[in-house]
Amino acid sequence: MNEFSLGQTQPSRLSVRDGILSVERLTLSGTETNLDVRGSAGILPDGPLDVRVAGGLNAALLTFNNPDLRASGNLNIEAAAAGTPAAPLLSGSARMQGGRLSLRDPRVVADNLTVRLELDAGTIAVREFTGTLNGGPLNGTGKAALRDGTLRDLDLKADVQDFFLNFPEGLKSSSSGTLTLSSEQDDILIRGNIRVLESSYRDSFEVRSQLMNYLKDQRIVEPAGETDSLLDRIRFDVSVRTVSPLLVQNNVARVGGNANLRLLGPFREPSVVGRITLTDGGEIVLNQRTYYINRGTVTLTNQTRIEPQLDIQAQTR
Repeated sequence: MNEFSLGQTQPSRLSVRDGILSVERLTLSGTETNLDVRGSAGILPDGPLDVRVAGGLNAALLTFNNPDLRASGNLNIEAAAAGTPAAPLLSGSARMQGGRLSLRDPRVVADNLTVRLELDAGTIAVREFTGTLNGGPLNGTGKAALRDGTLRDLDLKADVQDFFLNFPEGLKSSSSGTLTLSSEQDDILIRGNIRVLESSYRDSFEVRSQLMNYLKDQRIVEPAGETDSLLDRIRFDVSVRTVSPLLVQNNVARVGGNANLRLLGPFREPSVVGRITLTDGGEIVLNQRTYYINRGTVTLTNQTRIEPQLDIQAQTR
């Protein structure tokens, strides 16, 4: 599976009798993985269930089929399943040190993770979740439910400090704040408040620049059908404020702006609403002529795509 190999360290022994599958011995070993499975399970959905799993698991196996999300690190598991196959009752614990979780685009990396989870009656309690997020300290707590192999009833909170972001390409920022994850039907809602401590855009502004391509490529996407992708379930409602002005210094502008924005919408097609107020004394270059800004605002009101409206008064000679 995606370059991961698992094999038996010794012959397994399984038997079926009176509609019950018994696992007397099943051991799997592979890339940073060594699992031992024992117990029994009814073949029918309402049959008895009593299975125990113990050992170490390569966390990358949890995201092997997701091209956007990657996990790594050794996850130590001691778990048990009781009840019935149709309605299992899960319990146990999981621990990881030095783990890593990365998102491809935008580039977000949670590194040096120390994680301690406790599972009881299908509820996952986050006892410890610390590490770094794009270079800044990360601390998380909360709980969630695991039903039918899907995360439900999320109630998670994360405090982040001084994390770096380069998104869209060229817009670099350092921010701090608090984020919460909760569930609403099948959606995962990310809410919170982010304070942008420093931000700048210094890349040349060209028609084919990364930023222009990002704005032009935005479109309203109707889902083709049901999807079980974790990222497709995520929706944003995050307040974003600048502590110090956003600086734009490139071939067309030398200007600062104070932003009061809100990030909204689905993960793959987010939008931004709010206002950016330009600071006095900024400069804009058009047709090789420099204009000095007297006042200016950039207003965003479209909740389905990033669509800025400009109102700028400037003078030149």
